[in-house]
Amino acid sequence: MIPGVYEPSHVQLEAHSFQPYDEVEILYGGAAGGGKTLWLRWDPIETQWPGEHQRWLDARARGESFESVGWALHVRRTFPMLLQTILYMKRAAQIIDPGVHWDSESKLFTFSCGYRYQFGHAEHPDDWRNYDSNEYTALYVDEGVQLLKEQYDGLWSRVRTTDSVLRHKLRTCIATNPDAPFEGLWVKKRFVDPAPAGRSTLVENTELEDGTVKTTARIYIPAYLRDNPNVEFRRTYEAKLRKMPRHIMMARLFANWNTVEGAFFEYEWQPEAHVVKPYPIPPHWPIYRALDWGYKAACVCMYFAVDEEGNIVVIDELTWNHECPEEDRKDAELVAIAIKRYEQAHDEEQEIRDAARADGLKSPRYWDKKSNCSNLMGPADYQIREERGNKGPTIEETMAGYGVYWNACKKNRPMATAELLRRLRDIPKSQNSRPGITFFDTCVHTARTMPTRKTVKVSDGNDRKREAPPEAPDDHWFDTVCYICLFRASPAQKNERSWSEDDEDDLSKARVRRQSQGKWGYGL
Repeated sequence: MIPGVYEPSHVQLEAHSFQPYDEVEILYGGAAGGGKTLWLRWDPIETQWPGEHQRWLDARARGESFESVGWALHVRRTFPMLLQTILYMKRAAQIIDPGVHWDSESKLFTFSCGYRYQFGHAEHPDDWRNYDSNEYTALYVDEGVQLLKEQYDGLWSRVRTTDSVLRHKLRTCIATNPDAPFEGLWVKKRFVDPAPAGRSTLVENTELEDGTVKTTARIYIPAYLRDNPNVEFRRTYEAKLRKMPRHIMMARLFANWNTVEGAFFEYEWQPEAHVVKPYPIPPHWPIYRALDWGYKAACVCMYFAVDEEGNIVVIDELTWNHECPEEDRKDAELVAIAIKRYEQAHDEEQEIRDAARADGLKSPRYWDKKSNCSNLMGPADYQIREERGNKGPTIEETMAGYGVYWNACKKNRPMATAELLRRLRDIPKSQNSRPGITFFDTCVHTARTMPTRKTVKVSDGNDRKREAPPEAPDDHWFDTVCYICLFRASPAQKNERSWSEDDEDDLSKARVRRQSQGKWGYGL
């Protein structure tokens, strides 16, 4: 803190002070106007330079020489983006140390104690290699969502030192707004998704070759316009942001990380309408489940209900095989067992809730104890019916052996997307009605990934967009929602019966097979 020059807010002080372990990563991100860039400019001066300056003074008092090996690197995607920061720091550096030297060719400050503060850029994908072999004690990335993950990883790997003091103060800091291009979503995934509310220290332990463990930490500290102490600046800037397109306004005013530049659903997806708190499902609503199979990638199962007006309510999502070690992946048998246990546990909880009901009504059960099979069905990825070699059952047959059955699934992404768009746009003005589709907030992966579906244009020379988002590594939750939309593309019938009722449908036939131990003779 330098009175009259830099007086950090309480949030900026919080970010400056975060150093629970020898090495940390900090994302100070969110709304525009909260002082993120100012914090980033001053962080090396607040956290590393004072100690190095004191070491230099102490050495001089002893008649010894000292030159700091501390070196901060401040990066943006292109060099012109650094112009205002460099001009600002030229003035500030002269105030804090009149003996500072500026090298205009290398864009480097060298302070009297030897501490260095350099400015650089990584415009092209491989530009991070320009910093190979270098050692930095602090890395600062402004508007981090503009960098590729590979660029960040390459620069971050250069943060290291042999200095006995600075090795306890290694820092990598990012300041950014949330409205990222798709290439910048790694910032959200790395810092925000694990703890969306922020201020949770994420500890990572790495076992080393010698058997010891190295502990590092990262944290997301949210930034808001209200953090800026200048009242008139806040008022003027807020008025301007409120005139921006909705997705930009939500990102830069309210620090909403679920907005992406050019997203397919950037106008239709409205979390305040489509993501709701869980509530009891009325007993007469039919309930289904849907599955997008994955073993090397995520395997997603969603439970959903349909109300009297045909609106879809996604109750819960189960996810397996998502970013997990090979030994933790679940095959069809283990997924079927997990589904069975989930439905049985649901029924046990439902029995307790029903016992406390004053009206004496009972909600439908997910699992049929007598027949030892599920009462639910719904669409599943067509892959579950594919033959796997010359021997053994398909995924569908394996799951049937455990009493878990599925309906045939349509695979038409443009048609499903059109139906999903229709439902997302169906937001009634009356509080007594529901949107065409809503999701309980327990569906965390769905709420995280739906807003990030990408838009691409048709390559025919015309300015037309494709009718559905392209395939992506994290589209398994979107695909599951597509199966649901196609499965319920037609309006619900007023007196539609739940799958739990005995009638001559696919489930009744499946029960008969289950009672005779099934095609493959599994029993559990």
